[in-house]
Amino acid sequence: MSAIDTVFPALDVVRSLYKSLSACADHHDQALIEQLHIATAIDDAILMSAKQDKVVIVTGNTGDGKTHLIKQVEGQFNKTFTINKDANEVEDDEIIQSIDNALANKETLIIAINEGILLDICEQAKTKCPWAPQVIDAILRPYVYDSNSTKELDGIVILDLNLRNNLSRAVVSQAIEKVAGFVDVASDPSGLLKDNADSIRRPVVKDRITHLLDAVARTGFHATMRELLGFCAHLICGGEDEEQGIPPRPYYINAFDGGQGPLFDLVRRYDPLFLPSPFLDDKLFIAQDKPEDWEVDRPDEIRVADDPDLFRQRKRRAYFEHKLGHGILRGERSEVDRAFHDLTKADQAPEQVAIRLLNRFYNSKDTQTDQLTLWVSHQYNARPPRYVASRQVISATEFEVRIPRLPPHLKHVFANHYPDHVILAHNEMEPGEGLVIDRRLVSMLIAGDRISGLGTRNFEAQTKIAALYDALARVSSSQQSVVQIMRLDSMKKVKIGVNVANRTYYIPGG
Repeated sequence: MSAIDTVFPALDVVRSLYKSLSACADHHDQALIEQLHIATAIDDAILMSAKQDKVVIVTGNTGDGKTHLIKQVEGQFNKTFTINKDANEVEDDEIIQSIDNALANKETLIIAINEGILLDICEQAKTKCPWAPQVIDAILRPYVYDSNSTKELDGIVILDLNLRNNLSRAVVSQAIEKVAGFVDVASDPSGLLKDNADSIRRPVVKDRITHLLDAVARTGFHATMRELLGFCAHLICGGEDEEQGIPPRPYYINAFDGGQGPLFDLVRRYDPLFLPSPFLDDKLFIAQDKPEDWEVDRPDEIRVADDPDLFRQRKRRAYFEHKLGHGILRGERSEVDRAFHDLTKADQAPEQVAIRLLNRFYNSKDTQTDQLTLWVSHQYNARPPRYVASRQVISATEFEVRIPRLPPHLKHVFANHYPDHVILAHNEMEPGEGLVIDRRLVSMLIAGDRISGLGTRNFEAQTKIAALYDALARVSSSQQSVVQIMRLDSMKKVKIGVNVANRTYYIPGG
């Protein structure tokens, strides 16, 4: 039995990571904290800010690892600082006073606090403490949209762990090694528990796990460190029942079955069973694959042709272990993910992508990318409008897609951060006046009215677009004398001329 297994039963740690029985860092032994800690640039940011006598506020949500992080780096401080590892348990007035005192005396203060509680405290203090509005802005509006902009606070460093990409390849790779390492030091790491731990550390398998979780991260989902460690633990011990003597399932089954929580739900979107790979699928189903086709040899694997249940198991295994498995997720992105990805690439004309999506929302056949048609409608009841009208089009050259970026002082701290939105705005608009486009809105724009055919487009999307079009009408002078009228349920258009002086309408050419 190893020394580590004596301090904390290693297999119990792995099991509890998924079950969250000991997820709170306050209940962890220091030795266990050191074993679980995953080093990132945030560690260095805390230490550097502490040396500069700043107020360091580590914030985020439950499970982000705030207390764990401060406990781990605390041993590296070479002088005594005021450290509050859990400000959630401290009275609001005391926290406000401690920040005031630290700033006034230029003393280092390190605080771990949940984001919601911090915002409430700042709301209370914003009329009397100059730092409070700045902290609120830094949390609610962490991004800059101009490469020359900075949002660094005077004397305060906000490290919001919501901005940390815990599903980046570097972090996931460390998490796999950390969790699987507990099985190595366990007193009885036998059977599938040992096999699962060894398997997920194989270079090819680890690479494909990181690819899988990176695909989840690109959807904009933020996984806490607790969720990541729990996922890795479930790969190893999922399906196990110690009381009944039931061993765990293979890791490639656990990746997609049995796990509970938002991370597992998103991973299931990429279940290989739902991602066709025709040539590979055919070979697996009729059991005509050969040992040399696999990166990992499993001579004891049951291979029976035309067995749907075995095929499902082998297809999942193939993603992680077959030489062609890397191609299964190659085309995994949905139309929504592809469109959003294109919007976040400044070098690929994202303005044209946004204009195509907006034009298509009203007319599924409209694929124009060079100009935006401003459709408007009037409603006098709750029923969806049947007609929309337009007398303005605006060139794509007048628009800019503003891609959010972290300010320079945070960019290196939160590496591999994926933006969860972009802003489409006219060149003469401020970023706040533009249309915020996230995956939810992209989904609405793509869906448009594809089901009923009655013109019943998503009301939320219509409201957001109408606000943008109203703002565009004020900044653009490009109005046409011919109005386009379009019937939404049939997409039929008619052009009507407007004689403003005579207050009459006419059909051009009629």
